[in-house]
Amino acid sequence: MNILLVDTNFSSMPIYESLVAGGHNVFVIGGNRNDFLAVGLNNYIHADYSNKEILAAVVAQYSIDCIVPGCNDASYAACTGIPHVQNAASIDSADVAQKILNKELFRNFAQANNLSVPRKHDIAQVRSSPPQRPIIVKPTDSFSGKGITKLYSPAAEELESAIQLAIQNSKSQNCLVEDYIEGQLYSHSAFIGAESIVRDFWVTEYGFANQYAVDTSYVAHELSDAIKNKIRHEITQLARILNIKNGLVHTQFIVDHSHNIWLIEITRRCPGDLYSKLIQHSSGFDYAAAYASYFIHPQFDISQTPADDGKIVLRHTITDNHTGIFKSIEFSKHIPILEYIQIASIGAAIKPSPAGRIGILFLECQDHGELKEILKMISNKQLYKINYMTAQ
Repeated sequence: MNILLVDTNFSSMPIYESLVAGGHNVFVIGGNRNDFLAVGLNNYIHADYSNKEILAAVVAQYSIDCIVPGCNDASYAACTGIPHVQNAASIDSADVAQKILNKELFRNFAQANNLSVPRKHDIAQVRSSPPQRPIIVKPTDSFSGKGITKLYSPAAEELESAIQLAIQNSKSQNCLVEDYIEGQLYSHSAFIGAESIVRDFWVTEYGFANQYAVDTSYVAHELSDAIKNKIRHEITQLARILNIKNGLVHTQFIVDHSHNIWLIEITRRCPGDLYSKLIQHSSGFDYAAAYASYFIHPQFDISQTPADDGKIVLRHTITDNHTGIFKSIEFSKHIPILEYIQIASIGAAIKPSPAGRIGILFLECQDHGELKEILKMISNKQLYKINYMTAQ
């Protein structure tokens, strides 16, 4: 079967490998010739997949049987409504996808259906009378923390600057203003079948280099059953109301200090920064293969019981808040590296987080005490030092 993977970023590598392992002829498409999956692959197609006419033409030209979204929202949105593929019925309609992927449309949908989301503010109203409470301003259609500003009791000038920054980082030039929720960030990855959850995973998330972009995470052990069941109830409600297709629903949510839950973002594509490998390293469950199987046949056995369930694995994306020419990483102590994926090469120009990524670490901790110690060192920037070239 000819399959088109609509993404060339390194995070889609496990999806690509699972499709190849399934015996499929896999093409990849993307506009960046330097992306991980674009370099060295004979089946790379250089094209702008966000243009649906171009994507449909590629599907026809290469006799593509199925298309599989990668690890960004633009990829999933591009795959909606593409004709002449066998799996068109496995992908949500463009209307449903936009209600989930667009932050403003999702807030409108969630509030209309009593889902737990932060209160949205009318932009014209906040411009005329800025709220005297913590708010957050964000693009409606951006990712990785780009263009986001948190404001405490903002003055009019501060608010307008935040709105303009969000608009500049939005493809549609729209932004969202809502209450800022203080608490712990988590994610919930649920595989949906017949509008019910058949398998799910919970991950604790931190943004140490940039509070709006996750760089450190591990499979959660501290969440109560009550909180889990609240999230499950709301996700199954969303699946039922929107009649979404079977497959992955990935949610970021915050638990505040009163143990209330707040849905922050929901997506239908595979999360980035090799989230799939975090789940696989921690539980033995082949997350990428499971995700891809909903777009092709035969479907992955979602109920499989991993043999090595229960490892304490920490995922950390090495980023920095500085700009420089990358030379090396110098660790301050011995750490239990399970796998390391290098992203930036020596001599690469590193941009501040969230734009620049140097590599991704997977560490296998002996116990929660070691996990806590490494988390503290990462938070305090003591685990490693990033060395840059000294220019004359």
